[in-house]
Amino acid sequence: MECCYYGIEINSLEEFTSEYMSDTIPKITEAVHVLDSSESIFIVGTKEESQRLASLLQNKNMYEDTYELIKLDEPVKKGCFEDFSIQTNSNHYYLLNELVAYFKIASGQEIQKEMAMLQFDEHLIAMDNGYYFVEKSLLELIENISKAYEIEVVFYLDKYYEND
Repeated sequence: MECCYYGIEINSLEEFTSEYMSDTIPKITEAVHVLDSSESIFIVGTKEESQRLASLLQNKNMYEDTYELIKLDEPVKKGCFEDFSIQTNSNHYYLLNELVAYFKIASGQEIQKEMAMLQFDEHLIAMDNGYYFVEKSLLELIENISKAYEIEVVFYLDKYYEND
């Protein structure tokens, strides 16, 4: 799992001619280092590049929105994964940071951890490298489950974006 990526979404591609797009794409790749992309989202690695790309797209009336992203290495996808993720053309997966929270199980007896995981599982968006991803609105529920099973969980909330 890696943090600190930015996805810049463009307006509907149907609005733009192929000639317009063929003129715009080289300008995008000259302005910023695009790490990855999906059908309508360009992914860059720094806030500065995201701002530069957003400005370029705004000047061409193509800008839709910017998202902070978390790149997953080898996600185990759960039921609502698609509602919170972006799959890129190169088959990478990113979660929308503003919608998800993630945590690790820090301590507790093994049997208690297993029982808590049975409860957590029905609320998970994904798992990746020992991190568990849930909707941000479920933080209190996760805390209550961990207390009920006497385990400790550590949440990672916006830590990677504070110093950007």
